[in-house]
Amino acid sequence: MSEAKKKIALSGVVAGETAICTVGKEGVGLTYRGYSINDLAEQATFEEVAFLLLYGELPKQKELDDFRKRLASNRRLPGVLNDLLKGMPKQTPGMDALRSSVSVMAHFDPDVADNSTEANTRKAERLLAQIPLAIVDQYRLARAERLVPARTDLTGTANFL
Repeated sequence: MSEAKKKIALSGVVAGETAICTVGKEGVGLTYRGYSINDLAEQATFEEVAFLLLYGELPKQKELDDFRKRLASNRRLPGVLNDLLKGMPKQTPGMDALRSSVSVMAHFDPDVADNSTEANTRKAERLLAQIPLAIVDQYRLARAERLVPARTDLTGTANFL
């Protein structure tokens, strides 16, 4: 089948519906919860966009401050995770190490057995705080560099860098 016929055959077919992301709406391109991704990239912080995606609206200052405190309080990894990362072959692709890291972190999540919306949101917040740490730790360990502990007084982005 020609490429043109494939496009026509799928025209009008809904692959999925979401309130989070829209592609190509009204000539804007990609939007998150109705906000242009370009506007968010220029005017919002990582934490503001994460809050928007999780809670459906941009945070007010108090909400953002509380969200940042929750992220900071979860900015730690289970000790066994670094043992696992140290034991991985140095050539392990970063995405493979991250996949394994997330699996390990799930075993230590206090909400692992709870699939309520509230528990899933708490899990998402913990992962937002932990994933950057796992990425950095794997990167440093694969290069035989010393680990740098996360600081709660810094943002997630500053800790990552």
